[in-house]
Amino acid sequence: MSTESFETESQPVCTDEVLTRDLLARIPGKARPYLTPMLTRAIGDLNTDKDLEEQFRVLQDVSQRILKRHSCPAAGDIRKLRKALEIPQRIFGQFTGVSRTSVSHWENERTTPFPPQRAYIHAIAGDSVEGLGAIVAYLKQKRRNSPVGQ
Repeated sequence: MSTESFETESQPVCTDEVLTRDLLARIPGKARPYLTPMLTRAIGDLNTDKDLEEQFRVLQDVSQRILKRHSCPAAGDIRKLRKALEIPQRIFGQFTGVSRTSVSHWENERTTPFPPQRAYIHAIAGDSVEGLGAIVAYLKQKRRNSPVGQ
């Protein structure tokens, strides 16, 4: 009778890890206000590091489009950025110094952000990608360093 190990090198090992509160402490300072609501919900919903990586790809995609447009972000990109960060219009308005109504008008192409608000939107996009990228890199490193099967 053979006593082969159940796990072999060719078998993939599940590396999904449920997100925990220690991630909140790892958010870089300038990205903290933008990422805390999303990560708090991700932790509360018992999302995994793989879910967070997918969220990062979405955020990275929309942020790259916003950062390429130096003049004014497209209305759809403003909405996608806000939704990727999982924050309501009211909070996004607080980050950019305007009302919820102004954010709604931007997203529905009724008005465009003034230059100071454009700068805030660019900062939110850049800081969020940088901050979430750091967290995703930390999780990948942690996954690489964890013993197989644990």
